[in-house]
Amino acid sequence: MATTEDSRKATLGLDFTSILGNSNITGSGVLTSALVTVDGELLVKDSSGGGGGGSTQYDMGDAIGTTPTGTVALGRDGSGNAQALQVSASGNQFVELADFIKGNTNMANSFCVNIANDQPALIVEETFLRATQNINFTVPASSNNTSAGVNMSPAGDPTYRQIAFFGETDNITDLEIYVQFSNDNSNWYTCGPDDVIQLAIDPLDATKQTFYKAFDSPPQWVRLLKLNSTGSLETLSVKTARIN
Repeated sequence: MATTEDSRKATLGLDFTSILGNSNITGSGVLTSALVTVDGELLVKDSSGGGGGGSTQYDMGDAIGTTPTGTVALGRDGSGNAQALQVSASGNQFVELADFIKGNTNMANSFCVNIANDQPALIVEETFLRATQNINFTVPASSNNTSAGVNMSPAGDPTYRQIAFFGETDNITDLEIYVQFSNDNSNWYTCGPDDVIQLAIDPLDATKQTFYKAFDSPPQWVRLLKLNSTGSLETLSVKTARIN
């Protein structure tokens, strides 16, 4: 079955052993090269003609053993069964990575991805997290008090990057709430003038003051400090929203 093809043929960079996945070939024919046309068809060239199993044909799933004979356009999988060889129109053979896992998996079963140092900005999708917490508290007459601390990293890792305080108080005399920061929930430091929360009379209820203020990238712990100069107990309703 001597075969001659024109310049349209592309020679695969594989010998017959590679194509069959086998090192032993029987039969009187000696396979010398594997060729692919520009149409993606796999051709087999036999330099000495047919031979004892030359008419044997194999289908997907056939058991071809360790010494296949005849016309073989298939490879052999790890179980000794025939496996189709696929070739693109450009003459490139498709290869399936046996241990490639599709979908999400852990780091040990994932492939590394390298990004070139001249790669343009890479857009990464992240999950938007929001957590709310009530830290209502009261302030005795002519005294001061603090709210409970809000933990910006409850899991021990950087979790939230922004926090907002909002709410209302029944004290309409004192106009400021101070913010305090801490790294350990023990040693607290009061904010500067730019971070003071300014109160305003509620336009719908003149007996209350309302407030709102957001902070970016605060330390791990945040809380409020309120001074009450009146002769009455002050009650504050405070909401927080942490955002990643």
